[in-house]
Parts: sequence; C-alpha cells; structure tokens
Amino acid sequence: MPHASGDHADKAAITQLQSEMQQLKEMMTQLINQQAASTSTGASTSTAAIEQAAVGNTLDAANESIQVSQFNTSTRQASVKEIAKTLPEFDPSDTNAISVEQFIDRVDNVSNAYNWDDKFLLLAIYSQLKGPAKMWFDSSPVLHTSWRAFANALRDEFGTTPDEAEIHYAMTNAIRRAKETVKEYCFRMSALGVRYNISEAAVIRYTRSGLQHRELQQSIAAIKFTTMKQMRDTADEYFVNRGRLSERKT
Repeated sequence: MPHASGDHADKAAITQLQSEMQQLKEMMTQLINQQAASTSTGASTSTAAIEQAAVGNTLDAANESIQVSQFNTSTRQASVKEIAKTLPEFDPSDTNAISVEQFIDRVDNVSNAYNWDDKFLLLAIYSQLKGPAKMWFDSSPVLHTSWRAFANALRDEFGTTPDEAEIHYAMTNAIRRAKETVKEYCFRMSALGVRYNISEAAVIRYTRSGLQHRELQQSIAAIKFTTMKQMRDTADEYFVNRGRLSERKT
C-alpha cells in the first residue's frame, strides 16, 4: 500500500523522539538531585524540588503531545475510492435497482457511521451515479457542496410514488429469469418489496408465483412462510438434498 512506508517512517521517528525525551528527563532529574544534595539549606532543597516538579510536568506534557501526534499520524481521511466501495450504485432506469429514497438512506447511514467530510462523500457519490442520474448530474448547472442539498435535488428529480396498480403489475411480472438461481431470485424480490414498501407476506406470495420451478413450488406449497429468509433456506435445502441439479432454469 502507498501509505505503508510513510506510516513506518512516522512511527520510527516518534519512537526515537520518545526515547530522547525520556533520556533528557532522566538527565535533568539526576542534575537536580545533585544540586539538592550539595545544598545544605532547606530553602534550596525546596527550590530544587519545585524545579524538579516543573521539569517533570514539562516533559510529561511533551510526551502527551507526542502521543497525540502519533494518534493523528495513524489516522487519516478515507479516500474517495474507499468511500465509493461502501455505497450502492444509483440508476433510475433499472427497475430492479434501489429507489432514490433507498439510495439516500444508505448514504445517510454510512455517512453518519463514519463521519465523512461532505466533499469526499460527494465525490464518491458522483462515481456511483449511472444512467439517467449521471446524465442529469453532468448536465446540471448547479454544483452542490453539501450532501443534504444534493440529496434533496436527487429526490426532487427522481422521487416517485407508484400507485397500487403499478406495484402489482411490477411484482406480478417479476418472474425468475433464465440462469437466475432461486436464491438470487428471492433476494431480487426482497429488494423490490423494500423498493415498493410492501409487506413481506405479499412479497412471499409474489415470489411463490414467479419461481418458475414446478417441482419446488409443489414441494413448498403447504409450508406457511413468515419471512423471505425462511423461504430461501427451505429452497436451498431442497436443492442440497437433490444435488442442485435443477436450481437454474435451462
């Protein structure tokens, strides 16, 4: 990694400085003790003790400063590329992708968790815009400098509220694709359920209808699932018991 050599050099320099400060502290302590031993009056001894305490406090403060410096050296702002890896892509033209509200919620969650600087966050977000979202951003005359302002602009441009008929049509026609495993299909249907904000019970019914696997549908017909995870696990067990010979459509 590009930071490895620099971090190693910084740590070595801090270690060396700490060693030199400790040696200086020991030398000053010895000098003050010698002065105190050669002084016969109580006042001089008291003055020496005060001087020793002052030196100790100064060196302790310096050592604390070194520790803070060491902490700051070992931490750094995440790069734009690293931030982008934690964010989903946003493509409004992909009916199977997340909605604009889901995208904004995801960015909010990771931003709050890691407390990223808005400028780095926005640069990472720009790289995750696809399709119409990227074209909209490229043609926009406004350059946003805060994530909240950009989120509001995204919501205004791509936010939609489909009616019940549109949702029913989309879910009914979301059948399992060729070469798509049952588990992949179940995850896709779960994502659509979140996108359209429908109940898990409804998602399970739509998923059963769109499995495109008669033997599996017959096998699980009598089972009452309460979660999509139960359905995925049952389907996975079904194919494990059969050697996964028929999991994908042909």
